[in-house]
Amino acid sequence: MIDLIHHSEMSTIANIRRENARALASLMGGHAELARRLGISDSQMNQTIGKNPSRNIGSNLARRIEKASDKEVGFLDSVQSAVTEKQERVHLVYVSQKELSMLTAYREATEEGRAVIESAAEASSLSAGSRFLKHNKS
Repeated sequence: MIDLIHHSEMSTIANIRRENARALASLMGGHAELARRLGISDSQMNQTIGKNPSRNIGSNLARRIEKASDKEVGFLDSVQSAVTEKQERVHLVYVSQKELSMLTAYREATEEGRAVIESAAEASSLSAGSRFLKHNKS
């Protein structure tokens, strides 16, 4: 399965999810209706998508919002047309579901966690590069 991720310099996964959740809540009749469908309080919903949110939408809540609004898995993680219109620069990147999961984990990781992931990726690319050179020498 291939997913689309839209990336902008100003976008973060937290902002993308929040904007998409706000748009879905609006389509459903408001924050209270989305909260009711999720089985959470209006206060909890306002903490994530209200005017002054104090919490981000994690992966579990994102998947629950998608399910409650009959959207496909990953919908909240991609810039949708309403959000895209607000962006000046948007790049399309095709990724597998596994890559999407890894990217989401990276974006939600602490600074220390990101450093570990980056080190592993760098080591992996160095290893792949040396295999490529050995293969082409023969």
